[in-house]
Amino acid sequence: MKGRKEGFELQLADWADFEVIMPQLETLLTQLNHDTATEAVAFVLETGNRLLVDNQVQRIEELFDRFPRFSIKQIHSLVGNVEELRARYQQAMPHLAGGVIRSGQIVEYPGDVIFTGSLHKSATIKQRGASSSWATYRA
Repeated sequence: MKGRKEGFELQLADWADFEVIMPQLETLLTQLNHDTATEAVAFVLETGNRLLVDNQVQRIEELFDRFPRFSIKQIHSLVGNVEELRARYQQAMPHLAGGVIRSGQIVEYPGDVIFTGSLHKSATIKQRGASSSWATYRA
């Protein structure tokens, strides 16, 4: 556990079994609840190289619910969900496109696009930028 200006950071050992961590976390929260007299404490949970699955997050939240003065401000991990990371990578990667886009055709790209082909009249290129909104380019 580390003290921060905004609250406390709890480091959950990423090498330890989750079933071992839970009783230790409960013991720590019980002791903190007994030993401290502060109003409310917000915790940042640092999981290191462990990506918590939904039911693990739910179990931790249920444990914190038993201590009304304590809350979880954030759960931070050094790793991420593969599908989410792949989507973010696709979003950030510029696409090089060419060829012919004919009238009435609509071509979409998930990130920036460099188009070097022919764009016929009333053809459309759409690209979703970092803001998740679509930009549309028409001939």
